[in-house]
Amino acid sequence: MDSELETETIIEGNGEEIEERMQKLNGEDVVKRYAKGKLLGKGGFAKCYELKCLSNKKIYAGKIISKSNITKQSAKNKLKSEIKIHRSMSHQNIVKFEHYFEDAENVYILLELCKSKTLNELIKKRKIISELEVKYYLFQILSAVKYMHANKVIHRDLKLGNLFLSSTLQIKIGDFGLATRIEYEGERKHTVCGTPNYIAPEILEGKNNGHSYQVDYWAIGVIIYTLLIGRPPFETDDVKETYKKITDINYSFPNNVFISENAKDFIKNILKKNPNDRLTPDQMLQHDFMKVTKLPKEMPHYTLSNPPKIDFFRKYQSDEQENKIINPNQLSFENDKENLKIMKNFALQTLKKCDINIGYVDLKETIKNYNENKKKLNLSSNKENHKLLKTINIENLNINNLSYVDVLYDYSEKFGILYKLKYLIGCVFNDKSILFKILDKNYVYYVNKKKGINKPKLFENKNIITEIKQKYEILCNFEKYIKLENEKNKTNIKIENELIYVKKIIKSDLAILLKLSNKMIQLTFKDNTKIIIDNDNTKKVYFFDKNNKKSVYSIHLVNKSNNKRFLNRYEHYKKIFFEKMDERFQRIQQQKELEKENLTEGSEISPLDLNKTL
Repeated sequence: MDSELETETIIEGNGEEIEERMQKLNGEDVVKRYAKGKLLGKGGFAKCYELKCLSNKKIYAGKIISKSNITKQSAKNKLKSEIKIHRSMSHQNIVKFEHYFEDAENVYILLELCKSKTLNELIKKRKIISELEVKYYLFQILSAVKYMHANKVIHRDLKLGNLFLSSTLQIKIGDFGLATRIEYEGERKHTVCGTPNYIAPEILEGKNNGHSYQVDYWAIGVIIYTLLIGRPPFETDDVKETYKKITDINYSFPNNVFISENAKDFIKNILKKNPNDRLTPDQMLQHDFMKVTKLPKEMPHYTLSNPPKIDFFRKYQSDEQENKIINPNQLSFENDKENLKIMKNFALQTLKKCDINIGYVDLKETIKNYNENKKKLNLSSNKENHKLLKTINIENLNINNLSYVDVLYDYSEKFGILYKLKYLIGCVFNDKSILFKILDKNYVYYVNKKKGINKPKLFENKNIITEIKQKYEILCNFEKYIKLENEKNKTNIKIENELIYVKKIIKSDLAILLKLSNKMIQLTFKDNTKIIIDNDNTKKVYFFDKNNKKSVYSIHLVNKSNNKRFLNRYEHYKKIFFEKMDERFQRIQQQKELEKENLTEGSEISPLDLNKTL
């Protein structure tokens, strides 16, 4: 979370403004206004929004607590304690407390904004992460915990959801709602608090003995296990059973997930029932798990959704790992039993629950509305430059022949992303494999580069191989859903000769980017807008706004547009492009070091080749 972001950052809200009223020493009243943006999260008593200061353009994470929820004195005291403790913290790995204010209805706490969300979102996308990444994040967590404990503060709610990530993937510990301060040497706290999967056994076993700093050590052990294994060590469907497993220290390491002996020993020496037997932060840093390899100074941004490249691991391998380095967390999707179970359960459903897709909108009405209304395109009119395309009718633009994804459902937290593109439906799965089919046809196409299938391979329905059986069931149920929707909307599907499908998907906070097999790029945004870029053929950029008004621009003259919303979204596309350029540059540099030879000239990419980079 970065306290100051680019002014181009998209803040989607309802236009609501919040006023902070202050009084100078001379008695003069000052009013500071904030634009309330998108919801970042919510807890028991508070909701967190993006707040943009209209005077200095800084963007904060604004924690808003309704006074109607804190009428009891105990709740007021808890909030005062949170503010007092958090504002006293000043460390590079702790979310920065900016300031707070209140009005008649709410209390507002302004905090540093972390752009890359939390480790909880990361693990949902990645399922598990590598030991090298765990060490990178753990080093920063320990740095912050040592600082807190040196200042006699126990956090008491360390968990993945409270470990925020800055834009540069630096850990920022946040949420001091359960934090407490030790007032004297040897003091024990007796409040029963925490999050079920992370709570220490001494908290559960009664108030008599109390607890101290060691509850944070315990939580660190749970965090490390969860990042490496993909689920908390004591997690069950029943909270009471979870608590029993915690008090019995009843957990194990699954056989189907790689984890080194050093990592196992590290976790075992933290998850000890006796608090005094647990590794301290200093001891954790001296353990072989942390010492056997050097740590990265920074983590590539693409690791938010994908494992680090093999070359990245090689840079940090120890001598005994020479020529043996692999990425143990790039597991085969087909061999991941947990994912297969999720897919199978999903395939048994009717898929009507697609309506609850995670934030992304169904755009299937786009063509329909245009056929009905025959509206003219809303083009940027710049008289000074005759090269801009003039306003033209939809028939002239032939928008109905434009290939784009009009239905998109994000199930990436389970298995992948489903889509419909004209007469074709498909899914890009989390393991990067692709399955698609033409509606009502008795065959499917499969692409999986990891399995050596680089081009679409056709399988008849009766000859589906085991490897894609579960994926095929998902696609069949999605087809039933799409056909049902087509019947409702009386949509006729016209099959064309050209087979166009989604080859690649890149997710960001604001949009899903799709690269099509015909080299076109599409961005579908959360607010029902989308951009389609055709670098290869027409050299045009198409923009569909949230009201389904269409604009088209020459790709050479995009910046001449007066449509701020379009330019904002096109900037987001360029941001993704430059991130991919950076990743590509790093790969080239790594390859250069590995091969110890010069690269050939001519590797520079022109602006017209953005989609090739993506």
